[in-house]
Amino acid sequence: SGNNGSGKTTFSSNLALTIAKNTGKKVLLIDLDTVGANINNFFNVNKINKDISIKIDEDKVCVLNYFTEAIQKNIFDYDMFLSLVIRYGKCNNLHIITGNTSMFVCQNVLCEEYYSKILEKAKELYDYIVIDTNSSLFLDATKWALENADVIYYILEGSYKDIVNLKNNLGIFSKSWDILLDKIEIILNKNNNYSLSKDYIQSVFNLK
Repeated sequence: SGNNGSGKTTFSSNLALTIAKNTGKKVLLIDLDTVGANINNFFNVNKINKDISIKIDEDKVCVLNYFTEAIQKNIFDYDMFLSLVIRYGKCNNLHIITGNTSMFVCQNVLCEEYYSKILEKAKELYDYIVIDTNSSLFLDATKWALENADVIYYILEGSYKDIVNLKNNLGIFSKSWDILLDKIEIILNKNNNYSLSKDYIQSVFNLK
């Protein structure tokens, strides 16, 4: 989680790749930024596998939307999952679910029911699951991802604006969404000479 431009996608992509390389475990990276997904560009992979024969509307082309179509047609199973997921060629045990960029699909098709069914299958197939989110807390995908996470990495730039946003967001997480603040790890990113100091940020939130 974190503000727009804070480095969420870069962090989540590097986290997933590092876990996969260092542990040899099966890792799934899910691009759940449902309006601006671009993890496929980070890894320089296609949005979908080239040999997919199933037809889908042009604005829906990504693994997430193929999964959704399969769920709607009641043909979503483990074989379907593994045939659609993207395998990163430079690290065979890292798989990727590429994300939606259509606002229409985000508003009118995608929902928590589909995310939950995808996660249910993924938990049986992978040792680690990393989810990249949008910065907007008004998207169902963001709320769902944070509620279902074991650990939330909140990416923070050291500006006053980011500190204010973090404080507001933590209030939403704990009071509105019943998320335990103990599972949130705050990562200070893009630090520079104009950033607030780590000691100051810790003092504001009484952090360790």
